Amino acid sequence: VMVGLARPEIVKFAAWPQTTLHDPAGKRTLGIVMPRISMGKEIHELYSPSHRTVSFPNADWRFLVHAAMNCAIAFDALHKNNVVIGDVNQGNVFVSPKATVSMIDCDSFQIQSNGKLFRCLVGVSHFTPPELQTARLSEVNRSANHDNFGLAVIIFHLLFVGRHPFAGRFGGSGDMPIERAIREYRFAYSSNFSKTQMIPP
Repeated sequence: VMVGLARPEIVKFAAWPQTTLHDPAGKRTLGIVMPRISMGKEIHELYSPSHRTVSFPNADWRFLVHAAMNCAIAFDALHKNNVVIGDVNQGNVFVSPKATVSMIDCDSFQIQSNGKLFRCLVGVSHFTPPELQTARLSEVNRSANHDNFGLAVIIFHLLFVGRHPFAGRFGGSGDMPIERAIREYRFAYSSNFSKTQMIPP
């Protein structure tokens, strides 16, 4: 199904299967052919200040904004082709030295073909929207809007020196793990402390 969907606008942004390899008799599928993402590093190596000095030593504010913009463009291109990433996380978004963005681990993407939906069965909680924090992901039909939450977290990481938007100091009692803060809409940078009880770290 993925090979059948290998349009240029998808392949431009993703390590997407382009054809299958078969045995000499042509009956058994032995593998796939897809682009290798060789010019890039996982996006957390860009948004983490300590990693950035090693992996992207010349990256300035303009580079970070450019990478954020290209990340949004890549997400939008996939969404326009009815592809939902689902498992948005810091390890499957790669950034090149020119700030272009590519996606890997496409085997977990949610795709639809001929009326059949192939769900994304996994997710990383720090990039998962509030409404899916406690959901059984194997039973959820994901949407582009779910991806956009993860995209917003990635962009926040890029522009706020690697900080997570829901990681902060909790004014209530006990601990406030990021997953719970997301689930309870406790944005750490909100101006409404009386509601969130969170302040930036």
